[in-house]
Amino acid sequence: MNNGPQEGHNFLHELEELLSNKEIKHDFAIAPPAITMPYMMPHSHGDHKPFELPLAAQNFFCEEGGAYTGEHSVDFFAQLHVKYAILGHSERRTIFGESNETINKKIKLALKHFIQPVICFGETESEYENGKSKEIVEKQLREMLVDIKQDANKLIFAYEPI
Repeated sequence: MNNGPQEGHNFLHELEELLSNKEIKHDFAIAPPAITMPYMMPHSHGDHKPFELPLAAQNFFCEEGGAYTGEHSVDFFAQLHVKYAILGHSERRTIFGESNETINKKIKLALKHFIQPVICFGETESEYENGKSKEIVEKQLREMLVDIKQDANKLIFAYEPI
């Protein structure tokens, strides 16, 4: 819940100035709030090539569509040509109670809409201290990746201990 439309627009212009005429050798993306994304879309200045900033969704709802007031559909992000989606972030797990099963649904939706999932996983500090890291991480990955074998090469994994 940081950087609204105006801050996102300003950031885009500052980044464009910093990166202009530089060769970028790494893949990267910016994950602004959903409401800010349209203000960070490719734009042109006169004869210049549009500045394209790869975007990542911070989250989307686990259903394709429907009456889920306040939620965002994966299709909204696909229409904005979002490249990545961060799924399973620790805040989504701890604050909103997202389960591995819910994250699995989101991974499948992302792949269906040609958005590359960035799948977060990791243990809590107490799980780490009690020697349960491997068990927790294996369980998360096993449950999040149900029926995703054929698309495994399209996934990005982000180990994120809480």
